[in-house]
Amino acid sequence: MFQLFPRIDYQIDEYDKLRAVDITISAKIKKYLRSYRALALRPYIVKNGDLPEIVANKIYGSPRYSYILIAINDVQSVYDDWPKNFEVFKDYIKEKYGSIGYAQSTTYAWYTSQGHIVSEEYWLSITDSGKYTKTIYEHESDLNDKKAEINIMDFRYVVDFESKLQEILVSN
Repeated sequence: MFQLFPRIDYQIDEYDKLRAVDITISAKIKKYLRSYRALALRPYIVKNGDLPEIVANKIYGSPRYSYILIAINDVQSVYDDWPKNFEVFKDYIKEKYGSIGYAQSTTYAWYTSQGHIVSEEYWLSITDSGKYTKTIYEHESDLNDKKAEINIMDFRYVVDFESKLQEILVSN
């Protein structure tokens, strides 16, 4: 499918050009995807360690459909926008915060019982029995867990989706 993406000549400098994928096509693809969101998608939870190719193979019977998962979930970067497995997540925490211990012992935010973020000073002054804090580690873990909540396209729409996508790509 990616071989169908239009190419443009990108001027590097006065003398050199580079043939590159025309990324402006993504706006047309995103517009098309919005029409599918309501009618053909359903929720799916990505299991620990499942990359888009693995999920595509489980759902559609082939890893070649991983680009559909990436497109319908607006994944710009698999590293940043796809859930990290436990080992990669731990490495990410260490790289970003220096150590897991620091991330687990450092408060990210102070919350009221309604889930509103407040300053530490205000949090200490209220008697709300449901108030709580969240560590950096808990916050990052929640973000990672949220990334595992993706949408998948019902397989009966995949062929139609592909043919319409090809029309969009070829029409440029």
